[in-house]
Amino acid sequence: MLNQVLGLVFRKVGGAVVADMPTLDGYTAATVTDQSGQPANQFVYPAWNKAGTSDEGKESLAYLPNASVYEARPVHTVLYIPVKQQARTVTAKYVIAGGDKNGQQFAPDSQIQVFYAQTGSLNVANNTITYGNWQWDQTAGDSTTPGFKVISGSWSLPKEAGQTWQVNVPDPGKDYVVVNIRMVKIVLI
Repeated sequence: MLNQVLGLVFRKVGGAVVADMPTLDGYTAATVTDQSGQPANQFVYPAWNKAGTSDEGKESLAYLPNASVYEARPVHTVLYIPVKQQARTVTAKYVIAGGDKNGQQFAPDSQIQVFYAQTGSLNVANNTITYGNWQWDQTAGDSTTPGFKVISGSWSLPKEAGQTWQVNVPDPGKDYVVVNIRMVKIVLI
């Protein structure tokens, strides 16, 4: 660890000084803030003189407002981009098919919420935010079932992406047989 200022941790990585970016729930830190392509949390080493060199025998040009490269300037702005989130509700209905109780519900519905998030990135060329694909969000939901919130019923839930999950169908008793019509196992990626 190089230093700590106002709660930020600075460390030396190669010839640069890198500040750990504070996290903010519901946001992603944009690492590039201008067309230099350099991360906003990266600064030159204090002995910096010009791009590509670090000569401690000369007067340092680091952290001057008119420095020739972004990393040598004293003020860097880290932009935080909102993460888009959605909860989608899945419902399993249990209905009797046939006989004198045709169409009647034989057990209460089972419901679950599945959480998704989209993270954005900053396009410095045109100063716009572009969002990627929706991804299963394991930071949301119940602590015992990350990525899900069981509203009702019994569910077999995955512990990680790529595993399948499904509703556990209630016991129909001795008078009925469970028939799965369009039973879908959903794989989260």
